[in-house]
Parts: sequence; C-alpha cells; structure tokens
Amino acid sequence: MAQATKAALAALLILLALPSLAAAQTKALKLYYLHTGEKAEIVFKRNGRFDKAGLKKINWFLRDWRRNEPTKMDPNLLDLIWEVYRKTGSRKHIHVISGYRAPASNELLRKRGRGVAKNSQHTRGRALDFFIPGVKLSKLREIGLKMQVGGVGYYPKSGSPFVHMDTGNVRHWPRMSRSQLARVFPDGKTMHVPSDGKPLARYKQAVAEYKRRAAKGKLVPQSKPTVKELNFFQRLARATREDEADDKDVAAPAPRPVTTTKPAAQPQPPAPAPTEPEQPQFAALPSAIPVPVVAPRQSAISTGTPVVAQTPLPQAEQTPLEEPAEAETPSPEQEAETATVFAEAGAPVPEKRPEVNPVIAMTAAIPKHLHQSQRLNWPCCRLPNLRRQNKVPSRFHQLKLRRCAKSCVRKPPSPRRFLQ
Repeated sequence: MAQATKAALAALLILLALPSLAAAQTKALKLYYLHTGEKAEIVFKRNGRFDKAGLKKINWFLRDWRRNEPTKMDPNLLDLIWEVYRKTGSRKHIHVISGYRAPASNELLRKRGRGVAKNSQHTRGRALDFFIPGVKLSKLREIGLKMQVGGVGYYPKSGSPFVHMDTGNVRHWPRMSRSQLARVFPDGKTMHVPSDGKPLARYKQAVAEYKRRAAKGKLVPQSKPTVKELNFFQRLARATREDEADDKDVAAPAPRPVTTTKPAAQPQPPAPAPTEPEQPQFAALPSAIPVPVVAPRQSAISTGTPVVAQTPLPQAEQTPLEEPAEAETPSPEQEAETATVFAEAGAPVPEKRPEVNPVIAMTAAIPKHLHQSQRLNWPCCRLPNLRRQNKVPSRFHQLKLRRCAKSCVRKPPSPRRFLQ
C-alpha cells in the first residue's frame, strides 16, 4: 500500500514538473557589446519556454550598431551560446564583437576585403562573434566543435581575438588536421571533416544523431540541470525517484544461505584449574624469649666441682626516677635568718656582688660643668636611652664609652673621631 502511494505521488510530481527537467531550465545571458558599450543580463527562457519579452530585448541588444537596425535572432543560437558559456564555468560577461549585420553593412565590409562571406549567417541573425575574458579561445573552439550544431570559426590573430559560432551547416575553419580533430573526438563520432577531406570513423552515426535532433526541433543538445537550477517541484520529483531506487535495492530478495556440513569438532583437552597464588610463609616466633645464663667462676672450674647453671632472678619492674624539683629562691626573711645562723656559728659569709651598670659607671667621670651642646657630640652622651632603660651596651659601645670618659677631662673630643 505504501509503495503504491509513493508511485502515485511520484507520477503526480513528474506531471507537475513539466515534461523534461533539462528543458525546464531558466536561461539568461550576460552580454557586453564592445561597440555600443551596453551591458545586460537578459532572461530569454523560463521553465523551458522562450520568453517573448526576453527575446525582444536580445534582438535589440544584438542589433546592427552601424545602422541601429535590429532583427529577429535565432533562438537556437541563444541556446547554443548559453550551453557553451555554461560549460566554460565562467561568471563574467560575454564580450560581443558582432551580432546581427544588415545586408548593407555586410556588403560594405566585403568591399573592404576582410574575408566576409556574401551570404553570411550574421545577415540572418544566426551567428555571433564573441570571446569571454579569462577563457582561452582554443577552449571555446573545442566546446563549440563538440556541440556539433553549426559552424565554428577561430580567429586568434585578429585585432580582438574571437570565435565565431552559428547555427548553419556543421563545419569549422580553419580546417584542423586529422590528429588535432582526433584529440577533440577520440571516438571518431563527429560531423566535422579534417583538412585531408576524409571524415573520421563514426561520421555517419554523428550525422544520424544530428538529423534526429533537427526533426524533434531540438537542434542544440540540452545538458542536465544542476540542483540549484531546478524549481521546487522538479527537486521534489528528483528526490522521489531517488527514494524509489533505494526502495528497489532494499526490497531485492537476499541470497539464500548455502548450508554446508561442518566437520566434527575434535575433543579439546580440559582446561587446567586455576591455581591460587602462593602465600608467603613466615617462621613461627618462640613463645618465650631465652634469658642469658650467668657464666661459672674460674675457681669452681679449676677444683672440678660441678657447675650448675644459675638463672638470674627476675628483675622487678623499674619505676622511672622522678626528676628533682627546682630549688626555690629564698625570700629576704629566709636570707636574713640564714645570715644570723652563720654569724653565731662564726662562719664566713660571702658578700653579694653589687650590680653595676657599665653605662652609669663609665659616664660618671664626664665633667658636668661643660655646656649641653658640647656633651651632645660625645658617644657617651648620645646613649641616653641605655642609661634610662638600664641596659648593658655591646662590647663595641663599651670601648667607645671608655675613650669618651678619658677624653672628656682633657678636651672636648671631635665628633669625627668617634664616628670613624
């Protein structure tokens, strides 16, 4: 049921998407006319049908610029130029040198002797001389030859090098050699004849294919459009056909499995039982620690008396010794009482050494009659904090103080002397 629904939907989409996806393209030409300086991008085909307004614009754009005279250009020529432009991959404008040429203008050019044909395809609106910037002329000629629609002219040495393409008989000039033409058509299927006048191997097949296209009114072979060039319905129809192809691949019956007799399985040896890792073994410790025995005396050994091993008595647990308490400092009353006891007994009592601050002792000899300004320069006078705080100076300061005390009596010392 689901497949039937999909098929009906696909058929409806294909009908809505127009007969051919290749013919349903919207085509436009980007043109720049060198003689008039005009530049335009004109849509001449919409959804596979020629647009009348677009064709009218192109007819005027490709007019005879000498006489300002337009004509009806061949729509197959526009299709041919569009296919060639598309195969080049360029995005630049097509530089037009000559489009329609009025018979009077064509006769004027013939009199100037520029190799203009009397019945030129330009006079019928079926030819275009052009080049595309950035694209080699040899590449343009090769693409034109492969289209096999009409004539291809190659003018690389002209003042403005260009190629000529028309929708007349299939031919090319100047004639290419057989080897050159074989490089363009390796299979030999072409209507173009080399310079020796002998067609390639598949010339007749190419002619038959050309006649079939002309009979159907599709002289220019249509290339398949890309996804971007399709409209919504065309994209949907294309996706539906791809899904149907995937469904056919999935619905295909799978190959039947081939049954084969398997050989009897050989008995395998039993797998060894997993062994537990060996645990480390330790020697058993003795339950009782042996006690050393007291050695016998030498006298007992010399007399020959039997010696009995004496086992020492078990020692009692030793208690940790208590540290002696620190001696308390005696109070003044206790010191006085101790001194009275020693005096009654007549024992000599040592006298306590007086505490003397060296700062006070060393600075006692400083004369007091000197002025305060003179005393400030002396080292002993620059240490008032030591005297007030009753601190002992360092050895260095003691030496300085001694020198200061001796010098104060004689003369005021120089500050520089003590600062060195």
